[in-house]
Parts: sequence; structure tokens; C-alpha cells
Amino acid sequence: MTRKSIGLFTLAIACATVLSISASSCDNSNNPATPGDKNNSGKGPQVLDGPCLGTVAVTDCPTGNATAAYDENGDLRVYGMSDRSGINCTFASPINVWKASITPTFPASGNGSLSYSAQDDAGNVEASLAIRQAGTTGFTILPTYTSAPGGGNPSYDAVIYSKGVQVGRVDAINPTTPVVLNTDCVLDVFKVAQLSWDVYQINSQCEWKLKLQACCRLVFRLPDGTTYTGDEIKLIERNSNGVYVYLKTKNILTTGNVATYAVHAASAISTQ
Repeated sequence: MTRKSIGLFTLAIACATVLSISASSCDNSNNPATPGDKNNSGKGPQVLDGPCLGTVAVTDCPTGNATAAYDENGDLRVYGMSDRSGINCTFASPINVWKASITPTFPASGNGSLSYSAQDDAGNVEASLAIRQAGTTGFTILPTYTSAPGGGNPSYDAVIYSKGVQVGRVDAINPTTPVVLNTDCVLDVFKVAQLSWDVYQINSQCEWKLKLQACCRLVFRLPDGTTYTGDEIKLIERNSNGVYVYLKTKNILTTGNVATYAVHAASAISTQ
């Protein structure tokens, strides 16, 4: 991930993540997932030398014990995602907008997890989002932001929405304390219409955003103990000195413990 400095101040660009989630037991015929541009702006899949797959602009390489292959529909399937194994998506040039349509299947044991991270050229994690199962009807959601030297103590704000209307908010949350999501149904298969990392230019903070769709009630419990029924959460970077450094990234690393993981469509561009 690259950084931009102006004088003595560091200007940050943000990451916004959107997940649309459906329970596997629901009838989603009237609310299908919306695919993005398959394999970067509609380019067809290519088989590269070695284990990596991708196009001229985007390369997907399995990490650890994972393997990857395209299926008959052109979807990228990742197998063997456990521990630190997963898929590393790298870009030919730094990007500030990344989108993907995915379907992970969490294990029936209820101990599944997914982690997304934007990294710098040395492989250091600059911003990440961790989603962990808490049984079969619950999840914890935790963003992590790395402050620059002099940036102060990091934390994050959580904002809950229901059908586009804000229903709750807590600011300056301890960076090690997650938001808890509880459901009235078993959410083992996530049908994610769009997962994206995007630029947030208003005040240079990094932001992850999860937008969910399910046929059962979704209740967010914030770290102050308040609970809200909703379908969307924003997790916004904050630090005590207001110094933010994120600009662009050259890779998105996905790891976790899931039974299956499919990428139906993906695109990555730079708008700057």
C-alpha cells in the first residue's frame, strides 16, 4: 500500500468494504447476487505458469496449502483454505478500487473465519478485516488499522444502518474489541454480492463496510452493550492524532478457515 505526504502531514485514502450476505436456506430468487466485472473488467481467465491464475492486470496466487482453479463457469475456486492458507490477489500497478463477488462456505463446526488485508510492498498489513464464526448463528467482526508514526492510538467507529437509515453508532472503540453479529438462522453459506476496497476521500480515513442480505433477523451488538437490528455496518478508522496514511495497495490477501471459497467476479482499478 502506498502513502502520500503533504508537508508535515500524511494524507490517507480509505478502504471501504461491502458484503451482501444471504443465508443458504433462503429463497434468493428475487434478490440475486449482483456480479461485478469478471476477472478485472471482463477479461477472460488465463492460466499462468505455476500455480497462479489471472489476467495481465490481476494475478491470483494460492498461499500455504491452498490451491486454485477456474471452474466451468469461469469462477475462481480456492481449495484448502485453513490456517494461513488462502489466495493473494496482486495488481500490476497500485489500485484504489477493488471489487469482488464471492461465496464462502463456513464449516459446520462453527469455527470458521475469513480475513482480508491490504498490504504494502514489503508485505506488511496496513488495514485488515477479520470475520469469525461464533457458533453457527453468530460472528465477530473486527477491523484493524495500522497507525503511522506519530499517528497516535488507533481505534475505530462503528455505524449501524437498517435499509439505509442510521440506527446506531459508537465511536472510538478499543481496537481489540469486535462487533458481534447474531442471527436467527444458520448462516453457513455467505452469498456475497460485492466485497470491495474503495477510496474514501472525505476526511482521509480508512473504512470497511459490510452490507448484508438475509431472510432472518440480523442483530449487531456493539462493544458498549447496545444492540441494533440492521443490514449494514461501517467500520471507520480513527486515531488519537488524526494522522491517516493509506493511499493505494498492490495486493489484497484473503486467508481463513472455510470449507469452500469461490470468486465469481473481480475487478481492480485506479481512479487517481
